[in-house]
Amino acid sequence: MSFFALKISDPGFVDLVNIIKDGSEDFVVQQLNQLENELTVGTKVFIQLGGDKVSWDKGLIGLAQIINPPFDKGYDENNARNFKLGLKMILVLKGVIKREEFRFYIDAYDAGGIGPNTKGEQNQAIKSLTDKQAYAILRAMVEHQNDLEKKVKEIFEQNICNQIFGKMSCMLEKNMTYEEVLQYRKNKENINEFEKQNKEQFKKWLSKQKKPNGTVGAGESYESVEPYVSTLSSIKIDIEGVEHSIFATTDMYVVTTLEEVDTKAKVNQTAHNRMSSAIKLYIKYLEENNNGVEQTIMNKYIPIKFNTDIDIKEERNRIVFGAPGTGKSFQLKDDCKQLMKDRSGSYERVTFYPDYSYSQFVGTYKPVMDANGKDIRYDFVPGPFIRILVNALKSGRTQSPQPHLLLIEEINRAKVAVVFGDVFQLLDRDDDGVSVYEIHASEDIRRYLSRPDVLGGNPNNYECIKIPNNMFIWATMNSADQGVFPMDTAFKRRWNFEYLGINKNDNKIAGIGKIILAGLDEPIEWNVLRKAINAKMSSSDFKINEDKLMGPFFLAKKVFASNENGMIIDKAGFIDTFKSKVIMYLYEDAVKQGKHRFFDGCDSSKYSSVCEAFDKIGIGIFGTTFREAFYDSQRDDA
Repeated sequence: MSFFALKISDPGFVDLVNIIKDGSEDFVVQQLNQLENELTVGTKVFIQLGGDKVSWDKGLIGLAQIINPPFDKGYDENNARNFKLGLKMILVLKGVIKREEFRFYIDAYDAGGIGPNTKGEQNQAIKSLTDKQAYAILRAMVEHQNDLEKKVKEIFEQNICNQIFGKMSCMLEKNMTYEEVLQYRKNKENINEFEKQNKEQFKKWLSKQKKPNGTVGAGESYESVEPYVSTLSSIKIDIEGVEHSIFATTDMYVVTTLEEVDTKAKVNQTAHNRMSSAIKLYIKYLEENNNGVEQTIMNKYIPIKFNTDIDIKEERNRIVFGAPGTGKSFQLKDDCKQLMKDRSGSYERVTFYPDYSYSQFVGTYKPVMDANGKDIRYDFVPGPFIRILVNALKSGRTQSPQPHLLLIEEINRAKVAVVFGDVFQLLDRDDDGVSVYEIHASEDIRRYLSRPDVLGGNPNNYECIKIPNNMFIWATMNSADQGVFPMDTAFKRRWNFEYLGINKNDNKIAGIGKIILAGLDEPIEWNVLRKAINAKMSSSDFKINEDKLMGPFFLAKKVFASNENGMIIDKAGFIDTFKSKVIMYLYEDAVKQGKHRFFDGCDSSKYSSVCEAFDKIGIGIFGTTFREAFYDSQRDDA
């Protein structure tokens, strides 16, 4: 299917624009001279209103369909190439969607001037679009005006609707389903509605107030409230990257901060006095209403449901551990796919490291850019734990709660007691998967959770929080790797530990990974060689613990990718990787204390010496008896 974008920009086309907005009449567009052969009957054309010094709002107004292909070519004496085009509106928006409102839809960028422009814009009235761009624009239209959903599904076939309403790249940190975006859009609409109604309520309140002592007209009523309302409306705040007036918030911390900024930044004394007086009045208004405005007008609290109706038997707190290369991360990745299969939940992956902290895991105040792209402000920025918790709590309020998963890689590379902090208490789960004990949320977290675009309500609604039963926390760990920190018994008790054996899933690489190394006249197999090295490490001469041995995927499968005969395709690549990974691991870590005895078939004074020897004698570096005592026995067992 072909899609095009058409811009109406001539200030004289007022009647045409009115017909388009009405949507009931067919219309003709003139002065076109591009893409004549592609504009066929039934083709879909997005209609955009633009131009300079025009009487209409500029932006996307809807979708039309060609009912009369290019005709009357040459009607224009000034340009013989110009033709006319007959169209009919099939989707009409109640109000235009401006270009900046498409910033969330990455696929709508550079879409014929409809979305944000990054590549320079061609000066032509009609332009072709890709299917991907068209689907993103249609998605934006439906999210902007929900009653178009039914019409879109009537116009387009099921396969196209699947593209429009399915997963789509959005600039919101994650892909979102149509239903999730509807909730996001509803929150935005709530903020706009609240801002409007809060302004009206402030007007009513101020009209009943008396001017304070020490001011002109003390004790008298405010004859006109509009100057104060206008001043407050000019004070802008940023909510989720969108600019609003101060009336969009009742957060006393935000309002008092604005007052402090104004006091420090006064330039014009008259303007400063006017703004300072207005903010003080707004603060008094909030104090007298006891922040009840937020509850009664817009931001109604929807109770949290920790014990949802979700029916999933998977463990909620789970740690998969085992030796290096046993496929721990792969196992969780595969289990994650199964958990999310045919569901619309979410997951987020985070990797712990020695300096990872509580503020990174849970959240903290950070400098962020204002909507104007110029000013810096401080906002609470949630960490992965809070992000997944919020997703789970939102989902728990619905009729169909979905699973939300936090994946933690290398959990014991950080000091878990420090990273989890008081969240540690939430890890105790009851039989239903809900936290047994609650914790008191900090003021920062309570304020964040109560934001209209997060969970809504009042900060007091979130004094105590729990982990719901639709939130899963899965992790991997190496118990004996370098740079890991111990876990105390109390922390371990709150997790279900799953051990991946040293040869888990090695049947998946059996019969492949064969190579003829130096000093040999027949191929050896990577999996058998790995087992032989493990056998020597765990022998009575070295007594290396199992968690230091090597799993079948210690080397990535691409390293020993093999042909139909099982022979490694990239022999040089395998040898280089074996030296940089296997020999390095053995020399610097696993057998570090006994490396000279372990590499007893060569000069082991330096790591480089062992590598040079491997190029010359292959597995002979492990000693003259290694093949007979270890490799052959492992091959026979296999």
